[in-house]
Amino acid sequence: MRTQKVIAKGSDDMKAKPEINSTKFDQAMFDQTVSEAGSSTETESAIRIASHAAILYLLNILILPIFAFLLLLLLYVRHQQHPSILVRNHLQQAMRASLCAGFMLLFMSALILLYGDLRHVGTWMALILYVLCVHSVFILYGVLAFTHALAGKTFRYPLFGGLPIESPIEEGHADS
Repeated sequence: MRTQKVIAKGSDDMKAKPEINSTKFDQAMFDQTVSEAGSSTETESAIRIASHAAILYLLNILILPIFAFLLLLLLYVRHQQHPSILVRNHLQQAMRASLCAGFMLLFMSALILLYGDLRHVGTWMALILYVLCVHSVFILYGVLAFTHALAGKTFRYPLFGGLPIESPIEEGHADS
């Protein structure tokens, strides 16, 4: 796995410096991780479904609000009993985040417009600042969820993510 690279210094002073082939090293680490986690196709399938949930969440809050939510709901219904904790976690978190984002953006925007004077600049400034700040946070957490899904890790949204699907107590790891 290691190759020798010769560096010449002077006339007859030669030293060998080991060099690691990073592609082979990365592939070996991935193969070891996959073999420890189970079969490669099951792990890849779980990562694919989890990343689809995160992508649909991002599409829901960025480009296709209703259509992407319906696709996310369909994915959730189809895979809610999936044997992988990764899939169940990302589907549950994406649904919670989508519902919370929709509620907060619509409800709070409506409250600002109802209680503010529509002819006052301050009302519109507060509405724009609120939507931009809150929307940016939801996008940031969606990107974090997507990167966790691609890495094969579970993710919990802060504040509205709820408790993990399976706690250590349910798995029998609690200290008795």
